[in-house]
Amino acid sequence: MTSGPNGPFSRPSPSTTRRRRSPLIATLIVVAVLVIGFVYFSQVYADVLWYNQLGFLEVFIKENLTRIALFAAAFVVMSVCVYFSIRAAYSSRPIYAPDSALQDNLNRYQAQLEPVRKLLMIGIPVVVGGFAGTAAMAMWEQALLFFNRKDFGQTDPEFNMDYSFYLNTLPFIGFIVGFLISVVVISGIAGLLTHYLYGGIRLEEKGVFVSRPARIHIAVIAASFLLLQAANFWLDRYNTLLSTSGSWTGALYTDVNAVIPTKAILAVASVIVALLFILSAIIGRWRLPIIGTAMLVITAIVAGGVYPWIVQRYQVVPSEQTLEREYIQRNIDMTREAYGLADTEVIDYDATVDAN
Repeated sequence: MTSGPNGPFSRPSPSTTRRRRSPLIATLIVVAVLVIGFVYFSQVYADVLWYNQLGFLEVFIKENLTRIALFAAAFVVMSVCVYFSIRAAYSSRPIYAPDSALQDNLNRYQAQLEPVRKLLMIGIPVVVGGFAGTAAMAMWEQALLFFNRKDFGQTDPEFNMDYSFYLNTLPFIGFIVGFLISVVVISGIAGLLTHYLYGGIRLEEKGVFVSRPARIHIAVIAASFLLLQAANFWLDRYNTLLSTSGSWTGALYTDVNAVIPTKAILAVASVIVALLFILSAIIGRWRLPIIGTAMLVITAIVAGGVYPWIVQRYQVVPSEQTLEREYIQRNIDMTREAYGLADTEVIDYDATVDAN
C-alpha cells in the first residue's frame, strides 16, 4: 500500500493540527474556569451558611459589598487616570521630529508597538487598576468606620479635635491621600514614557528637548503631586498624637514644639512650589519650580529631621523631667480614659509603719 496525499498514511497538515488543538485548548480553559469558580463559590457559600447560622449574615454582606465598592472605585480612578495620561501624551506627540540615531531607534519601537498599541493603551490601565483595586479592598474596615463614625463628645488637648477624628476619620483620609499620590505617580510615569517614546521628550546635542504639551503634562503631574504631599504633611500633624516612637505614646515636647510646626511649614511650602509648577506651564520657564523644589527638599531635611533632633538632644534631654511632665500627664489621662478609669477616686493612704 502506498501513501499518497490523501492515503491512509498521509500526515495531517499543520492547519488541520491547529484546528484540532484549538477546541481542546478552549475546552481545558473552560474546565479550569469552572473548577476555580466552583471552589470559590463553595468557600463563599460556606461563609454565608456560617454567618447566617450565627445571625450575622448582614455583617458578612456589608463587609463584602464594601470590599467590592472599594475595588470598583480604586479600579476606575487608577485605570482612568493612567489611560488619559497615556492618551494625552500620545495625542500630543510631534508629527515631525528631527532625524537622529536615537530617533531612528524610537521609530523602530513605534513601528513594533503600533499593531498592539490600542490593546496596550487599554490593557495597561486595566492591569494597573486591578492591582490598585485589590490593594484598596484591604481598607474595608477603615471605610466602614469612616462612613459610620460617631462623635465621642470629647476632644484632645492639642488640636481640640474629637476623639472620633483620630479613630474613624484620620485613617481613611490618610488612605485616600496616599492612594491619590500613587495614582499621580503611576499615571505620571506612564505619560512621561509615552512622551519619550513618541518624541515629546527627546535627547539632543543641545540638551533635553521638551515639547510644550509634554511640559504642561509634567507641570500638572508635579503640581498635583505637591498638593497631595501638602495634604499629607498637614495630616502628619495629627498623626503625631498617635506616635509610638518615644518612651511614651503620643506627642511629647519635641513633637509639639518642633515636629508639628515644621509639618505645617512643609505643607505651605509644597503648595507654593505647586503654584510655581503651574506658572512654569504658562510661561515656559523651569527655573522657578526647580529652585522651589530644591528648597523644599532642603527644608524637608532640615526642618523635618535636623531641627527636631537638635531640640530633642540639646533642649529636652538636659531637662527631660521638667519639659515632658505635661505631655506624660496627657498620656496618663488618655490611658485612664481609654480604660474607663477617668472617674476613679484617688484616696491617699497614710500607712502605719511602726508596729505595736
